[in-house]
Parts: sequence; structure tokens; C-alpha cells
Amino acid sequence: MQKFKFSVVVVVTISHLLTLQQCCHAHAPQYHPPSPTSNWCRHDESDALVQFKNSFTIIGDGHDRATSWKGGVDCCLWEGVTCDPLTGHVTGLDLSCAQVADLPYHIPQYSLLLDSISYTAKCHRLQGTLQANNSIAHLRFLRSLNLAHNDFHDSIIPYSFTKLTSLSHLNLSNTKLAGRIPSGFNHLDKLVLLDLSFNHVSFGKPEDYSKLLANATKLSELWLQRVNMSDIKPSSFSNLSRSLKYLDFSSCGLVRSFKRLSSACQNSN
Repeated sequence: MQKFKFSVVVVVTISHLLTLQQCCHAHAPQYHPPSPTSNWCRHDESDALVQFKNSFTIIGDGHDRATSWKGGVDCCLWEGVTCDPLTGHVTGLDLSCAQVADLPYHIPQYSLLLDSISYTAKCHRLQGTLQANNSIAHLRFLRSLNLAHNDFHDSIIPYSFTKLTSLSHLNLSNTKLAGRIPSGFNHLDKLVLLDLSFNHVSFGKPEDYSKLLANATKLSELWLQRVNMSDIKPSSFSNLSRSLKYLDFSSCGLVRSFKRLSSACQNSN
């Protein structure tokens, strides 16, 4: 029975856009951390947030969430920041471009929409290099991180993100990231949502992908559109979490991977 289920997943994921993507993504829960209720932010975490924001240039028109990030104001009351109401630790950070995030990216024309409005939508973006030693790593209790639709200038995903072991939601989609996805991502075993779509990134080694799936047993949503997965072995999909509800591997180069498997089978005969 398990082998039958696996074969169905593979067929779905390599066809045009996933049937799951078309019929289910429209109903996928939006990524909106809850509003903060505490008013006693930790000073070191407040400093880390300001340091992170100040490492970028803010571009664009419209609403800027960071305008509420002022000295003398509790960071738990800053827009885009969520704190634990009991401890005051920062548990959520959302600095995404809200207007772009609200686009219906369950439809096939989503990438064309991105190209047509790219960096013209009325919202502020972070622009600059995502430093390897950025201060986000100091937010040890962070559970939700949404940086979608910013411009990180072909930065590599920082390895320091893999130290945020409390993360359940990580959205880095459409942020102009490049290079290899850190192997340490397999340490993020609490992930429920992972979105790396629309970036020029790839898994450094096929086994990195396998380990990620094997460890992320709570993973419910996995969005990897346009992530280079041409070197991923078909057997890796046997580790798909039973909790997985939404996934998208479209435009990932998986067809090439399965062609190699088909060729090997024919040669063996």
C-alpha cells in the first residue's frame, strides 16, 4: 500500500502544475502570525530586530511595517512582530511584502504576475545582502519567520537560520536567494510550512533533501517551485511526511531525474 501511495505522489508532482497545487493551494492557510499581547520585550531581541532591519535599504511605496519600530516602544507592539505573552520572547517576524503575498499563486500565471509587477507593488521591501551572521539567529525562540518577496541580491541562505530549531513556519519565497540550501535544514524538525519557491537555489547533495523529509515529520506544506531538484533521486520521495497536505515541485527539473531512472531501468533489461 505504501508503494502505491508513493507512485501516485510522483506522478502528480511532475505534471505541469500539481493537481494538489491547483485544487488545494487556493485553500491553503495564509501565513499570518497572531497579534502580540505582551508588553515587555526582551532588550537583546529588540536590538537584534533593529540591527536586522538596519542592515537593509527600504525600497518601495505604500505601507511600511517598520515605521512602528521606534525606540522607547516595546518591540512586542511593533507591527510584524509577535511575542510570547508569558515570556516576552519574540516568536514571530513577518517582514514580507503583503500586497505581493496576497496574489493568487495557486494559478499557473503566478510567475508571470510576479514578473509584471516585480518591485512595483505598493509595499516596502528590504533590499540588500542577507548576511551570513545576521542578527535573526539571536531570536532563539522564533517560531514563524516570513521574509517573502524581499530583494536579497542573490544572497545565499544563511546557515545561521538552521539554528532556529523552534521554527514551525519559514517563508523565504521570491526573495532573490541563490546557491545551495544549507544542509543543516534537516535540523529544523518542527517545520510545518517551508516555502523556498521562486529562488535560484538547490539542494547541495541529494541526501540533504532526504534528511529534510525524514526529520520534518510534522511538515504539512512544502513549496519548492523553481528550486533546482534535478539531482534528487526518485527514491527520496519515499520519505514524504504523512502529515503533508500541500506540495509543489513544479519547474524543479524533476523530469530529468526520472528520465535518468527510466534509462537505467531500460539498460538493466
